[in-house]
Amino acid sequence: MKDPEYDLINQAYIRLEYRSKQCLEEIDKKCEADQVFLGEELLKYFTSDEVCILQEERVLQNGEELMITKTCKIVGAIKVLKGGRLIFSDAEVEIHAQVHVEGGCLEIKDSKFKSSKSMCGYMFVIMDTTVSIERSSFDGNDTTGIWCHINGELFIENCTFTNTAKRSCLTLWECSARIKVSRFTACRSEKSSGGAIYTNSNLEVLESCFENCSAYKGAAIYRFAAVIPWVGKSKGQIAKGRHYHKEESKMFELFGRKIDFIPRPKSFKRIAYPIILRHNQFLNCNAYKSGIVCAYKLHVVINEENTFSGCEGQNIYYYE
Repeated sequence: MKDPEYDLINQAYIRLEYRSKQCLEEIDKKCEADQVFLGEELLKYFTSDEVCILQEERVLQNGEELMITKTCKIVGAIKVLKGGRLIFSDAEVEIHAQVHVEGGCLEIKDSKFKSSKSMCGYMFVIMDTTVSIERSSFDGNDTTGIWCHINGELFIENCTFTNTAKRSCLTLWECSARIKVSRFTACRSEKSSGGAIYTNSNLEVLESCFENCSAYKGAAIYRFAAVIPWVGKSKGQIAKGRHYHKEESKMFELFGRKIDFIPRPKSFKRIAYPIILRHNQFLNCNAYKSGIVCAYKLHVVINEENTFSGCEGQNIYYYE
């Protein structure tokens, strides 16, 4: 009778088209030594110098976990739902399809990511969860944005973000974000706002550098509050269950699907989440219209010991 552990490993091998038998042998030996029954919580663990190609679209949920190390190509989209877990550790990843996390767990450490030229939308779309990223790099390959985070929390430390185009490098909606000792280089959103960061959220940026970033408004950071996102099917259903009077709507295509943005009526106060900027450098950034850091006039921008050098545009610009 075959051991069920080996059956599961063989199925994972076939389904993911992974080509290193050495990896499977290592897993087999570990299972045999530790007497581990993998069952439904099978950890698909890839650790080899060969390229791991994830061809098929997959959904992780209910205790399913995928760990990726070393070199990998993500060709089929990955979706991580509640109970699912996706881990990148010491990985080098080329992204051809989007990684979408909605309520699941995402961990990123000591990894490198690069977008393919065919990629559109964002490399990562995160909803309703907390993510921590450490000692990793992200290259948009002059093609796309890197990160869109809706609700939840985002912690970034010792990371680099480079070569994004057409949209902001990081888009942060209705979440809290803390960015520390990180670098944004050549992040561009020439026809829109926020070269590196476009946000309506709590944002704290510490000891980081923005270099050669550019945008129509907010070469490095643009803080908006004029609109709220709506993704529901019903015209009365608005993010987080809130209901506002609908004055007008505009259909918008974002990360592969239509989004209906509803302007907040003038009778409602705009949310004034603070922006905290401490000990950062803004080098050779270019705002084609206004502001290296751009925010609504009622927002609180704490600007402490930041350096602006070689930039074209007002350092801190408040719009009405």
